[in-house]
Amino acid sequence: MDDPPAVEIRIATPDDLDILLAGVRALAEYELLSHQVTATEEDYRREFFGAHAVAEGWIAWVAEEPAGIAITYRNFSTFAGRAGVHLEDLYVWPEFRDRGVGFSLVRRVAARAEELGASKLVWQVLDWNAPAIAFYEQLGANFPSQWRECALTAQQITRLSDSPDAS
Repeated sequence: MDDPPAVEIRIATPDDLDILLAGVRALAEYELLSHQVTATEEDYRREFFGAHAVAEGWIAWVAEEPAGIAITYRNFSTFAGRAGVHLEDLYVWPEFRDRGVGFSLVRRVAARAEELGASKLVWQVLDWNAPAIAFYEQLGANFPSQWRECALTAQQITRLSDSPDAS
């Protein structure tokens, strides 16, 4: 019996934007959030490779086929006084699951966090996504239950920034 092909992780290049966006769209579909994806390749070009790039992308390859993606950006810990890394998206296409692709992606992201001297590596997982939760538990991840995520949409940001001062 032949060994399965090795997983190779490469940092995304401008030529890979379609792969990153396809992975994000597939993840959104899985999470029942497709209606929220408005990003274009041009948006990604600006945010990943523009003058003020904020994101990094990683692509897992198996036998020269894209098998998964990870997208990260820097954050900051006021307590530690150091930057950290936020794993925004992790997705492995179904035909490549249970082959070490997700682990290889997270390991590469962790290595990048270490290269940057990150104080932490954080991400979220939907509470109903049992396979992902089990995977993250295997990695030794913590799930701080005392924290709740807060978010404002672009429209809400505008409304808040334009609101009169509080009395």
